[in-house]
Amino acid sequence: MTIKTFTLAAGLVAAALATSAQETDLHVAAAAGDLRWVQQALDSGANPNATGNEDWTPLHYAAFGGHADIARVLIDAGANVDAKDNEGWTPLRFAAADGHAAVARVLIEASANADATGNKGRAPLHGAALGGHADIARALIDAGANADATGNEDWTPLHFAAGAGHADIARVLIDAGANADATSNEGRTPLHFAARFGHAAAARVLIEGGANPNATGNKGRAPLHGAALGG
Repeated sequence: MTIKTFTLAAGLVAAALATSAQETDLHVAAAAGDLRWVQQALDSGANPNATGNEDWTPLHYAAFGGHADIARVLIDAGANVDAKDNEGWTPLRFAAADGHAAVARVLIEASANADATGNKGRAPLHGAALGGHADIARALIDAGANADATGNEDWTPLHFAAGAGHADIARVLIDAGANADATSNEGRTPLHFAARFGHAAAARVLIEGGANPNATGNKGRAPLHGAALGG
C-alpha cells in the first residue's frame, strides 16, 4: 500500500513519514501542511528537492495535500516544479488529479509543464478530466495543455471525462478544440465510453460537439451497442 493509493489526512501522512528513514523533516512538514515547520527546515538548510519514498519531493507532498502556501514557499526556495516520482507524476499531476486548484495555479504560475506525462503517458489534464475538476482543466488549457493528449491506451482527456460522466469537463475540452471522435487503441471514441456507462449528459455534449453516433470500434461496435449492453 502506498500513500498514492489512498487519500489520507495530512496528520496521518506526516505521522507515517516521520517513521521513514528516507524522508526528511521538510517532507514531513510539507505533508503535514505546517508552514512554520517548512520555513524552519529551509532556514536550517533543508534541500527542497530531496527525494524520499517513491521519489516524492516535498513539493509532491504539498501538491498532494493541497497546501498552496507551502508549494509557493518551496518553489521560492528552488524546488523543481517538474520533478517526477517513480511513476513519472509531477506535483502538477497530483494537484490536477486531486482537485487542488490553488496549488495548480501556483505551479502553473511557476511555469510547470502542463503536458508532463507519467509512465503511462498521461498528463495532468487526464487527471483533471477523470476527477471532474473543470476549473483546473480550464487552467491547464489556458497554460497550453494539449486537449488531445494521449496516454498509453490512446485515451484522451475527453475519453476520461466521458467515461466518468463529467459533461462539464467534456464541454470545456470540446470548446478547447478536443477531437470528439478521437479513438483509443481499441477504436473506441469518447461517445462509446459515455454510452457504455450510461452518461446521458456527457453523450449529449459529445453529439452536440460533432461526435459521430455511428462510429465503430475495432470490433465493429457503435455507441448504440454499448448503450444497449449497459442497459
